[in-house]
Amino acid sequence: NLAPESRGIGLGPKILRMATARALSRGVDNIIAEIRKDNHTSSRAFKKAGYYLFDEICKVTECERVPIFRYLANKNFYKL
Repeated sequence: NLAPESRGIGLGPKILRMATARALSRGVDNIIAEIRKDNHTSSRAFKKAGYYLFDEICKVTECERVPIFRYLANKNFYKL
């Protein structure tokens, strides 16, 4: 999470792009982000950072079923 005063200025996607590029350049093949379907802000940040939606699942926690979007950054498709 970003501090409230740091939100809305594009910092989240920028940090994600930098961290993703670093991990992929160091030998990581795939990065999968699982984001609650109702978390529109995080979904938007990952899309802006170059991730793409590749799956939609439902996870069961102790109390509820949670719809999840799964986003992927893959070394073969990600622009470093």
